[in-house]
Amino acid sequence: MSDVPVDDDGDEAAEGEIVPKTDPSPQSGTAAVGTVQRPQISVAIGVSATYASDLPPALEVARLDQIQPGTLDRLLKLKESVAIQAVSEQTHRHELETKDSDLRTRGQFIAASAFFAGLVGTVILALAHHDGVAKVIGGATLLGVVVVFVTGRVIGKSDDPTDPTDN
Repeated sequence: MSDVPVDDDGDEAAEGEIVPKTDPSPQSGTAAVGTVQRPQISVAIGVSATYASDLPPALEVARLDQIQPGTLDRLLKLKESVAIQAVSEQTHRHELETKDSDLRTRGQFIAASAFFAGLVGTVILALAHHDGVAKVIGGATLLGVVVVFVTGRVIGKSDDPTDPTDN
C-alpha cells in the first residue's frame, strides 16, 4: 500500500487537502480526527437525598443493607450513641447549673449575714455616740452591699468581660 492519503471514496487526495484519519489505538479521553485530536466531553450526574428523619426510609435501608450487610445495625448503634451522648451532656449541664445556683444561694446568705452584722454594728455605734463612724459604716458600706446584691453586679461594671471601659 502506498503512503499517499486517500479520501472517503478511495480516490487519492489532492495536495493540501485534509483527509480524516482514524487512529487504530486512540488514547483514552481523546478521539482522533484527521491530524487534530479533540478532547471528549464527559458529564457526571449526581443524586442527593435529604430525609426528614434521622434514619433513611425502610426501602433505602434495605437497598443499603444489600450493598453493605449490617448497615441497619450500624445506623441504629450510631443513633443510640448520639442519644446517649446528648443525655450525658444534658445531665452534666444540669449539674453545673445546680452547683451555680447553690453558690449563688450561699453567697446571698453570707451577704445577708454581713449586712445584718453591719447594721447591728451601726446601731451600736450610734447608741454609743459614735455618730460619724456609724454614718460611714451604715451609709456607704451597707448601701454598697445592698446595691450589689439587689442588682447582682457592681455599678459601673458591665457583664461583658471584653468591655475595655471596665477597670
